[in-house]
Amino acid sequence: VSPASVAIIGSRSFLDEAAVRAVVRALPAGITVISGGAPGPDAWAVDEARAMGLRTEVVRPDLAGAAGRGAITGRYYARNRAMVDRCQRVIAFLAGERGGAVYTAAYAEAKGVPVEVHR
Repeated sequence: VSPASVAIIGSRSFLDEAAVRAVVRALPAGITVISGGAPGPDAWAVDEARAMGLRTEVVRPDLAGAAGRGAITGRYYARNRAMVDRCQRVIAFLAGERGGAVYTAAYAEAKGVPVEVHR
């Protein structure tokens, strides 16, 4: 677990960029922002964090040797679990009731990692 770290995750269909950036601007100095780097909330969070001088960590899935949709999806979910496993809390920007961001928020809650949800 990274000291003073937050994973910021989001559904690609969450479209309120201003809300994501405002939440990042409210983070304390010295915190590390962990992201999956996907388009939308993930990318906006990293962009805003870097503009503020915060440390960022973009966790990419290991897709080497993954063949087929199921295997690739499994690698993305493994990446999402790794992000939760290295943070102290999660901020989730969710649109809908399915998908990787929803899965990741549920995984964090099941592990006892605090989750702040924005819809």
